[in-house]
Amino acid sequence: MTNQRLGVVLALTVTGCNAMTDLRVSQATPQGQSTIMPGTVHRCAWDTERVAFAYQALQTQMMEAALSCGQEAPYNRFVNRYRPALLDSIKQITMHFARINGDDGEAERDAYITDLANVQSQGHGPTFCELMIPLVDEAVTLESGAEVAQFVADHQIATSDTMVSCTETASH
Repeated sequence: MTNQRLGVVLALTVTGCNAMTDLRVSQATPQGQSTIMPGTVHRCAWDTERVAFAYQALQTQMMEAALSCGQEAPYNRFVNRYRPALLDSIKQITMHFARINGDDGEAERDAYITDLANVQSQGHGPTFCELMIPLVDEAVTLESGAEVAQFVADHQIATSDTMVSCTETASH
């Protein structure tokens, strides 16, 4: 899938109202319009999966900052501090794709992680490092998965997919 996201929170169109609701991910254009991206229909994610996706998005963004802005030391602190959660996030993402695709989920997980890295490496402007250094410094202070998920949302860290909670869609 070709992905040229802008690093903004992606809009969602929910179709159906049950725990297996399909989501069609939209992309905000530079003019602020929202367009449906073909081939991006996904199922909802359980809260543990959403936290896992947040950890992966933050780790990837921090890796990009480490490579582009000389932030290796904070990145290494983050990885060492959150190693168990990061390893668990890989398992949760694999299980998510296995659940929605009915296979082992590994190929989809690998494609997701590659896509995520591609999304986050696009569009570095002249102020990228100025923006990333305080973000990296703050990220290493987070205390829980819930804080990581909120941090990713608050800072609009680019993800290649945005999903609503299965518990949210089940209540509709």
